[in-house]
Amino acid sequence: MPMTTEFFEEKIPRSFVFSPLPEVPPAGREAVIVIADIPQIKPVLLPDAELQRVAKLTHAASRDRFLAGRYLVRGILSAWLDMDSEKIPIEITASGKPFFNHHEFGISHTQQLVAAVFSPMQAGIDLEKERPLDFHALANRFFSGEEVSSLARSQNLSDFFRFWCCRESAIKADGRGLGKLLDVTAVSPPSGAAERASITLVTIEGVVWHAYPWVLRAGIHGAVAFRDIPSVIHWCDLREPLG
Repeated sequence: MPMTTEFFEEKIPRSFVFSPLPEVPPAGREAVIVIADIPQIKPVLLPDAELQRVAKLTHAASRDRFLAGRYLVRGILSAWLDMDSEKIPIEITASGKPFFNHHEFGISHTQQLVAAVFSPMQAGIDLEKERPLDFHALANRFFSGEEVSSLARSQNLSDFFRFWCCRESAIKADGRGLGKLLDVTAVSPPSGAAERASITLVTIEGVVWHAYPWVLRAGIHGAVAFRDIPSVIHWCDLREPLG
C-alpha cells in the first residue's frame, strides 16, 4: 500500500520517515508509529484477560476501539516476534500503561482511527478529533500561563488541540496518569508558524519530554512524545489512499 503524505493537513514532522511496517521491532533510539482505520484492522486471537475486559465494556464504540487497538498491537508484535498473538505477555502498570519485554508501546484512537507507537524508549501517543468547545475556559483551567497567553494571541482552536495532544502524549509516556499530571504539565509554544512541525517541548514536574505534533485531514490532531530524541520515527500508514 502506498505510504504517502496526502493524509496530512499541515507540515509533516521533520523526523518522520514514511515506510511500510518494518520486519523487526525498533531498536536503540528508533520508534515506529502505525496508524489504521478501525474497520480495516484484522482480528487476531486475544488472551482471556483482555476478552474479559472487552466483556465489561457496555458501550459498543468503546468495545470496537479497545478491540481495534489490541488487534493492531498484538498483530504487529506477533509478526515481529513470531509468536501467537494471544501468548504475547503484555503487562500493565498500576496506572494502566502497557509494555512488553522492555519495549514501550502506546495506543490512541479517535472516531474510526487508531494509532500505536512502539519503541525501546519511553513513548506515548495521542489522537484527538478537532471539535467546537470553549478552549479558553479549558486552557485557563489546565494550561500554563505561557500556553494561555499564546492561545489568547492566536484565538485558534487548532492550536488548543495541538497543545492538548502534545501534553497528553507526554503524560501517557510518563505513565502515571492524566489525573495526577494534567495540572503539573506545561507545553512550550513554538516561536512562530514556521515551527509548527518542529519538536515541541513538554515539561512534567521539571522533566522535559519531546513531542512531535501533526494534523491529518478531517481535523484529526495527533502527537507522539519521548524523553530522548529518536534517531528515526517510522510512519506506517495502513489506511487506504484518499480519492
